[in-house]
Amino acid sequence: MDIEEIAKKRVKNLVSAKRYNHSLRVADLAKAIAIANKINPEKAWLAGMYHDIAKEFEEWKILQLVGDNNTDHFPNIKTMHGLAGAAYIRNNFKINDSNILRSIKDHVIPPKNISKMGKIVFIADKLEPGRLVPFTNRTNLIALAKVDLDLAFKRVIGEIQSSFED
Repeated sequence: MDIEEIAKKRVKNLVSAKRYNHSLRVADLAKAIAIANKINPEKAWLAGMYHDIAKEFEEWKILQLVGDNNTDHFPNIKTMHGLAGAAYIRNNFKINDSNILRSIKDHVIPPKNISKMGKIVFIADKLEPGRLVPFTNRTNLIALAKVDLDLAFKRVIGEIQSSFED
């Protein structure tokens, strides 16, 4: 069994069918964006596949996983699922790649110094085709992410912020 099949099986065993299908779409979109940006597509796919692994964990488990990490910039436990997910895959699946772990940790509330892989996972998570978030120009933003990752990231952040202002 290859690494993608192993990841699919692991995620499928821990999340709902809806979350699993979302993760598959995020992984595939992250891989496509990574290829266009000359970023490791296998790592981007894995980060996308695992990004929400802790999304449906109970609060006690999330708190156990985040432990002593600095959680000051997370407004609530639900926003800690990226941090918890990174800890979970590091501890349980022995995935130690810092790019994968950091992009999973950063996909919920991106830090100012977010990595290129983090931008890819964030964009893929927000723009994957099955998502109901009303992005007015999803197709254009995906195309933009393939040619100018930084600008696409800024525009996705801008759309999210403007949706809260309405």
